[in-house]
Amino acid sequence: MWIETRRLVIRNLRTEDGRIFAEMAADGSLHDIGFGRDCSGWMEEWVAEAKGLASGDIKGEGIKCI
Repeated sequence: MWIETRRLVIRNLRTEDGRIFAEMAADGSLHDIGFGRDCSGWMEEWVAEAKGLASGDIKGEGIKCI
Protein backbone atom coordinates (compact mmCIF):
# COMPACT_ATOMS: atom_id res chain seq x y z
CA MET A 1 0.00 0.00 0.00
CA TRP A 2 1.19 3.51 -0.74
CA ILE A 3 -0.87 6.65 -0.15
CA GLU A 4 0.90 9.99 -0.40
CA THR A 5 -0.27 13.57 -0.01
CA ARG A 6 1.67 16.79 0.41
CA ARG A 7 1.87 16.22 4.18
CA LEU A 8 1.48 12.49 4.74
CA VAL A 9 2.78 9.16 3.47
CA ILE A 10 1.02 5.93 4.43
CA ARG A 11 2.76 2.70 3.50
CA ASN A 12 3.00 -0.90 4.63
CA LEU A 13 5.18 -1.56 7.66
CA ARG A 14 8.74 -2.65 7.18
CA THR A 15 10.66 -4.85 9.62
CA GLU A 16 12.99 -1.98 10.55
CA ASP A 17 10.00 0.19 11.53
CA GLY A 18 9.75 -1.68 14.84
CA ARG A 19 13.05 -0.21 16.04
CA ILE A 20 11.96 3.26 14.94
CA PHE A 21 8.60 3.03 16.76
CA ALA A 22 10.34 1.74 19.91
CA GLU A 23 12.83 4.62 19.85
CA MET A 24 10.04 7.18 19.37
CA ALA A 25 8.03 5.60 22.21
CA ALA A 26 10.95 5.62 24.67
CA ASP A 27 10.00 9.09 25.93
CA GLY A 28 6.35 8.14 26.47
CA SER A 29 5.03 10.37 23.69
CA LEU A 30 3.29 7.49 21.88
CA HIS A 31 1.62 6.05 24.99
CA ASP A 32 -1.84 7.33 24.02
CA ILE A 33 -1.81 5.27 20.82
CA GLY A 34 -0.62 2.06 22.50
CA PHE A 35 3.15 2.28 22.21
CA GLY A 36 4.37 2.50 25.80
CA ARG A 37 7.96 2.91 26.95
CA ASP A 38 8.31 -0.89 27.12
CA CYS A 39 6.96 -1.61 23.62
CA SER A 40 10.37 -2.74 22.38
CA GLY A 41 9.66 -6.05 24.16
CA TRP A 42 6.75 -6.89 21.85
CA MET A 43 7.39 -4.68 18.84
CA GLU A 44 9.06 -7.34 16.64
CA GLU A 45 6.08 -9.67 17.04
CA TRP A 46 3.61 -6.82 16.40
CA VAL A 47 5.36 -5.77 13.18
CA ALA A 48 5.44 -9.39 11.94
CA GLU A 49 1.72 -9.78 12.67
CA ALA A 50 0.86 -6.46 10.99
CA LYS A 51 2.87 -7.40 7.91
CA GLY A 52 1.09 -10.76 7.77
CA LEU A 53 -2.32 -9.12 8.03
CA ALA A 54 -1.42 -6.64 5.27
CA SER A 55 -0.26 -9.42 2.97
CA GLY A 56 -3.27 -11.61 3.66
CA ASP A 57 -1.11 -14.42 5.12
CA ILE A 58 -2.81 -14.08 8.51
CA LYS A 59 -6.57 -13.92 8.85
CA GLY A 60 -7.62 -11.28 11.38
CA GLU A 61 -10.17 -12.88 13.66
CA GLY A 62 -12.51 -10.23 15.00
CA ILE A 63 -10.84 -7.37 13.16
CA LYS A 64 -13.42 -5.10 11.59
CA CYS A 65 -12.41 -3.02 8.62
CA ILE A 66 -14.65 -0.10 7.83
